[in-house]
Amino acid sequence: MDFACKKISMDEILKCGLNLTKSEINILKFFLKNKAQWVTTELIADELQINLSTAQRAVKKLSEKNILIKSQKNLEHGGYIFDYKIKDKKHIKDIVMNVISNWTNKVEKEICNW
Repeated sequence: MDFACKKISMDEILKCGLNLTKSEINILKFFLKNKAQWVTTELIADELQINLSTAQRAVKKLSEKNILIKSQKNLEHGGYIFDYKIKDKKHIKDIVMNVISNWTNKVEKEICNW
């Protein structure tokens, strides 16, 4: 997509619209490719060859932004682990569209008040 003489990729729209880092975008793309699958942060770290704490922080942020579903799995001998799965693409599109709509309204007000 072109905007103000600049080509903008979907990654950039998601990064800006959802306020994500490069690592968080990569993890979001991982989830989009594996959308039917429940995964752990350990699997994400292994698959993307990143530090476990980076995967954990990113998954936490994506969960807080209501993009991922989090499920607790209790272990047989005590303790638990969390599994994560991405929400449907329409839900994510709605979140991004809402952010863009709010931004557009603010820009229009600024231009009108200029």
